[in-house]
Formats: sequence, C-alpha cells, structure tokens
Amino acid sequence: MGVDIDPFSDPNYAHALEAFRALSPELATAYGAIVKSSARREHPLSALDVGAGAGTFLIPLLNEIDSDRQTRVSVVEPSSAMRARLLRNLRAVDRNPTSVMLARIEDQKLPLSEFDLILLSEVTHLIEGWDRVARRLAAALTPGGLILIRTSSHQQLRERDWYQLFPRALEVDLARHIGIKELTDVLRLLSLSIEVRTVCESREVGTDWYLELLANRAFSTLHYLTDEELAEGVAQARAALEDKRLVYFDYEMTCVTAMKR
Repeated sequence: MGVDIDPFSDPNYAHALEAFRALSPELATAYGAIVKSSARREHPLSALDVGAGAGTFLIPLLNEIDSDRQTRVSVVEPSSAMRARLLRNLRAVDRNPTSVMLARIEDQKLPLSEFDLILLSEVTHLIEGWDRVARRLAAALTPGGLILIRTSSHQQLRERDWYQLFPRALEVDLARHIGIKELTDVLRLLSLSIEVRTVCESREVGTDWYLELLANRAFSTLHYLTDEELAEGVAQARAALEDKRLVYFDYEMTCVTAMKR
C-alpha cells in the first residue's frame, strides 16, 4: 500500500523532522551571516516564517541573529501537528510568537509593510501560485526588508545520491520544485534586489542515522512512495553501506535573498 496521508499532518513526520532535519549550529551561523550581510537591518524587529514546520530552521536562525530576543516572530503553518511541536519548541527557548496563523500561505492575508525578514525554508515547492504569493510577501516587507528562501535547484536534486535509491521520488521532486530562474524572475518583477547563493549543507553522518532518516520518511517526498518502494530502497542502502560506519550525506542547497528597496 502507498502512504495516502498528508505527511505534514502526521505527528511521526513532525518527529522525523526534529530528529533528522534540524539546522546545525554551523549552518545557523552560515545563514545568519547571509541575513546580516543582505538586509539593511542586521537585527530584524519583526520576522515571519512561512511553513515554519517544527521550527527546525527558524529557531536556530533566531538564536544566531536575535540573541537578545527583540524580534517579534509570526508564523504561518497549516499543519496542527507541526504547530503543536513548533509552539513547544519556541517555548523551550523562551520565545513566544506574536502571531500563529494556522493556514496555507495561499489563503492567508498578511499586513502591509510589517516584516523585516520573511523566511521560506524548503517550502516554495509546496506553494501553489508562486506569482500571487510572492506579491503578497513583497507587500508585507518593510522598506529594506528581506525575503530569504532556502530551496533546491533541479540540478541539486539530480545530484543527490539518495535519489538513486528512490527514482520515483526524484521524479516527484523535479515536478514539485519551481526552477530557480522562474522563482527569481517573479521576485525581480516585484523590484526586489536578488542574490542567489549555494550553501553546502553536505556532511559525513553515521550510517545508522542515514538509514533511519530514509526509513522514517524524513523527506516529505518519500511519503509519495509505496511501502514496497521505500523498503526496497532502504534495503539497497543497507546492503551498500554494510561495512561503513560513516556515509557522505550530499545536501547542497540554494539560498535566494530578495531585498525590498
């Protein structure tokens, strides 16, 4: 049988995100440096995270750029399972969001000229109607405000080793992900200043950790596979890595920043 649930409403997926996909301190520093070098305001007074999930990107980044906790934080998150974990994780680091919107960004109205920083981490491939949503986000930025998008290019998707284990997952992700040129062309039409960077998130990880990441469907794309497809790919990985303690986890990403002039 295939997995016919929405992964984002599945508490097990929310747990997998926290266990396997949290931003490391080193990467939080790297993305924090991008924010500080790209935005006019080094310490944003108000931030919005679109598709915040369990806060695995938002919280480490806030700890990097807002250590004195002056930033007002709002989130848009359509999944109640994710929202519950997000609120728990924010409270654990003494952060209370100003606003939590349980909605899809496509359906959510945003205040005008409100946010110094808007984050979209691995979420643009889930948005329907990028043109319309981008206009809404741009209108919500303050002058000098910054949109930061963390996503994957089609080339980066094709180069990831684990897709060789799950060919249909690659087909799904190539179809879901908007091309970087298409994404940035829309932002340029909104008179935003664009920069595109490659961020290397690749690292050596424990083999057991890597196998558990796959088996627990810690990538939403793996929820499109049947149980048989998943089991077959995990078995291939286990056989190939039988005598290895570490595996190189290839995860190069694209970071797009768009500043409102």
